[in-house]
Amino acid sequence: AVAKAAKEFFYLPETDRLAIHIDDAVNYIKNTDIKSDIIFSDLYNSQGMEPKQVQSSYLHDCKNALNQQGVLVLN
Repeated sequence: AVAKAAKEFFYLPETDRLAIHIDDAVNYIKNTDIKSDIIFSDLYNSQGMEPKQVQSSYLHDCKNALNQQGVLVLN
């Protein structure tokens, strides 16, 4: 629903330069072989921020999923 809303209301473009992955973030980042330029991590639920977002293991996995000049954006 979030990706659909982004495309419909915020005009998120359809382009080969952008990939959207709908998955459990911790699982995806831990298991991906893709190196990204930027990772936006906005892990919130009805209780607030997901504690896993600031665990060192998750941050390390994010670092491994970035290319040399990659940037991690945490909310």
